[in-house]
Amino acid sequence: MNLKFVFLIALFPLIVKAQIDSSRKNPIFTIKTDLAYYTLNFISGYEAAGISIELGFLKRHAIMATWNYNRFYETRPTQNYTSRYDNFIVQYKLFWRKEKPQSGFYCGAYAKFNKHRFRINTFPQNTYDLAYFAKEEELHIGGGGAIGFQETFGKHFQVDAGIGFGVLHRVAYKLFSNADHSGPYTNDIPTKLDPRLNVSLGYSF
Repeated sequence: MNLKFVFLIALFPLIVKAQIDSSRKNPIFTIKTDLAYYTLNFISGYEAAGISIELGFLKRHAIMATWNYNRFYETRPTQNYTSRYDNFIVQYKLFWRKEKPQSGFYCGAYAKFNKHRFRINTFPQNTYDLAYFAKEEELHIGGGGAIGFQETFGKHFQVDAGIGFGVLHRVAYKLFSNADHSGPYTNDIPTKLDPRLNVSLGYSF
């Protein structure tokens, strides 16, 4: 039997093991949560939740999809109101480091869809007062750029910190009310700036 063939057969298990080990070091699929988002909303008195899923490919590239929301509500004897923002963000990342997959400094761009819903109810204190109801919905679409740093510790634990800046533009607006009101109820700014900050912890598969 050819000695080269025997040598390759003997090395085959080692080659397969090396490929498996290297693939485990590549955080192809990561689930994250943004601690900075929770902290900033908690300080502002909002409840918040969110999740990000990142798919890495070709070592230096990644696509991250994020959904999060925050909500503020207040109840008073004469009225209550609720304000909620839902965000869906798709971000592309290009990593500068070539040696370790999806790690080190990165830059990229993102697209963002933002839906805001506001609702207010007033309760009359006198029989001659009328109850007031208003509900508005607005949709913003925009995007911007981002930079950051990401590192995976061990095989699974990941830290991702970054900042970004973009612009959102209102593309749809609806107002429902039982009284004459020209709207928008909360603000009349069709275009707004979108600064971003994230400090995320993740688990890589």
